[in-house]
This record gives sequence, structure tokens and C-alpha cells, in this order.
Amino acid sequence: RAQSHIYLWLDLKRQIAGQQSLHWHSFGNLFSSLQQTMIADSGSSEDVLQHTGGGKALNLWRMSRFHFCRVPSWFCLTTAAFDAFVEENELVSLLTVSQDLHAKAEAVEEAFKSSRVPQSLEEEIVARLDQEHFTGRFVAVRSSGTDEDSAAHSFAGQFESYLFRRGRVEVMEAVRQCWASCFSERVMKHRQDCGMALSGVKMAVVIQVGESLCIGAMTWKFAGDQKNLQQLTCRVYNLGSRRELLN
Repeated sequence: RAQSHIYLWLDLKRQIAGQQSLHWHSFGNLFSSLQQTMIADSGSSEDVLQHTGGGKALNLWRMSRFHFCRVPSWFCLTTAAFDAFVEENELVSLLTVSQDLHAKAEAVEEAFKSSRVPQSLEEEIVARLDQEHFTGRFVAVRSSGTDEDSAAHSFAGQFESYLFRRGRVEVMEAVRQCWASCFSERVMKHRQDCGMALSGVKMAVVIQVGESLCIGAMTWKFAGDQKNLQQLTCRVYNLGSRRELLN
């Protein structure tokens, strides 16, 4: 709710700066829409993805702006969805900072696995999966950390993502596991080593259609400084072909 209030204030500042008229009914509609932003996609505003969608979702949104780049269908459970899950299951006290990172990670994982995604949110997710681009297809359920893919921290390989998920049960289970991975021992240790906060951590989740591509490309950039940056791009086989075998 606090985040929604921040976005509301930012939108009000934009309207005032643009000398747009502001009426009470539009104020109410704006407030209501911001409260319900638990699911975002390529049609959402950049502000929503930037503040609540995490690194993967934000970059997917940006890529979708390039007409020459075909991005497989996706949508994102924002950090507002994470907040709703935590509040619904009374897990706030569990997410406090602890010196025993291993014990805390195990406790969070167990609690998240046994907790239920809020019914209204789950129904909305299932409704999205029933849409044309998703119907009957495998999806990838991908963690999208709010600190991920930033200029300072990549968090490469730290969070969990799950491929070849289909149907309500498999997708909901993967979503909960993605949320829990935000508090894994290795993630908390990485945050600790980087001097990052261990409290107030949240996770968004991307759900994206799995494509059956057999060959992909991977690019590495390496060097001691920006002036001597080297780039290596390799063609690699990936897991995309497995989807056809599972069908």
C-alpha cells in the first residue's frame, strides 16, 4: 500500500506539471488501479515495472518496445503480489533479519511451500494462463529480483527459475518457490558480502511462454575496464527442443 501511495504521488506530480485538470473521480480511479497492480505485462507503464517488476520483467518490457524483437508472451507478478501473499499467510515476522542464514532459509522455504497464494490472485493468474498465447503450453516461471540486473549487482544465477511448467498446480508451486528463493542462504550471504540490506527484500515473478528453439546465443563481456571491453558470442544448444518431446 505504501508503494501504491508513492506511485499515486508521482502520477499526481506529473499531472500537475503538465497542467492537466484533476477531478475527484479520476483521483479515485487512479488510486483504485494502483492498488490492484499485482500483475503487469508489456502494456503496463514503465514506472510499474521499474519499481515493482524486478530486473527480468523490466528488460522484457523494454525489449517489447523494439518492433524487430519478438518477445514470447509474458506477464509479471509484481512485488505487490508478493506483499499480498506474505500478508495473507501472516509471514511478515518470518522475514526478519537473522544471523543464522541457513536456518532462516529453510524456515522460509518450508513456510512458503505450505502457504496458499491469495485466491483472487491465483484465479487471475489462471485466467491469464487460459488466454490464447498461453493455452496448453509450457511456461517458464522466472524469478525477477528487484536488485537483479542492475548496474551495481547482477545476481546472476542466485535466484530460482523453473522451466516446463503447465497447469495451475505446477505454476503455483513454482511461483512460491521463486518467492522463497529470494531468501535462500546463498542469496542472503551474497547480499551480506555486498553490503546490501537483508531486510525489506521482495521478489517479483515472470511467467513466460516457453519457446521450442533448439539453438540460442550467449554473450560474455570481459575485461579489466570499459576501454578494453571484449565481447564473445557463442551459438549454443538449449533446452527448447525438450518441450516438443514432453508434448
